[in-house]
Amino acid sequence: MVHKHISTNSWTQIDLDITDAVGIKLVGKGGKISIYNIYNNCTHPQTLIKFQEHLDAREQENPNPDQRDKIIGDIWLGDFNRHHPMWEDEANDRLFTNQNLDDAGMLIELLVDHDMQMTLPQGTPTIRNSAGNLTRPDNVFTSSQLTEWITKCDTRPDEQPSTANHFPIATQLDFPVKVNVMETARNFRATDWEELKEALDDELLEMEPPRELNSKEELINTLDRLEATIRRVIEKVVPRKKPSPYAKSWWTKELEKARKRVRKISHTARHYE
Repeated sequence: MVHKHISTNSWTQIDLDITDAVGIKLVGKGGKISIYNIYNNCTHPQTLIKFQEHLDAREQENPNPDQRDKIIGDIWLGDFNRHHPMWEDEANDRLFTNQNLDDAGMLIELLVDHDMQMTLPQGTPTIRNSAGNLTRPDNVFTSSQLTEWITKCDTRPDEQPSTANHFPIATQLDFPVKVNVMETARNFRATDWEELKEALDDELLEMEPPRELNSKEELINTLDRLEATIRRVIEKVVPRKKPSPYAKSWWTKELEKARKRVRKISHTARHYE
């Protein structure tokens, strides 16, 4: 999920041939970063294998990118389902079996090969399992060149959804991106027109008295001042609409009419069946 306040011109989805991973490329003032959300099955490493293939292909496709296309760093986050003393609490030494350490080896090799650093502090639990034990299957890794941009990375157990056993992880990145300016429309139906009329009368009295205009420039200047006065009154008196959480920015009257036609046709077809 990408917040609607972030401009769609600031990110693109990364094409991944991986069932349990998604990625976006985020464009900011400092360059481009790739963010991957990964789920690695606890019984096999197929997601990590596919991810390694993706990273290799990415490098081969663009071995010498120019400054505009250059990716300055990666963020890998998600449920990696791997246990290792590098990130697990030392008290969970029961998890450090030879098999678990071997399984974590591929992930560690990936981290070393791509110069990734662990962002979530070592020993921080990310799940309370059915037995009530706190463990660390989830992780957040960033490229070494991005570590100085990370201002916060921790878990929020108090915000854990009631139907989930994993803890939310909040990572704060100092990476300015272009945002959408969300400005709601004016609600003229809810306007107090008497108040508007009185405010407009007061503002018009502040303008210079009517006089004959002798040039095109004088006409344009007068119209600009009049328009600015009306806008000022609207800003002061006319309330803004409360945006509906169900509103769609792409929805139009034409789509509304088309939907009504389709529903009418469907209803008629069902009637004759």
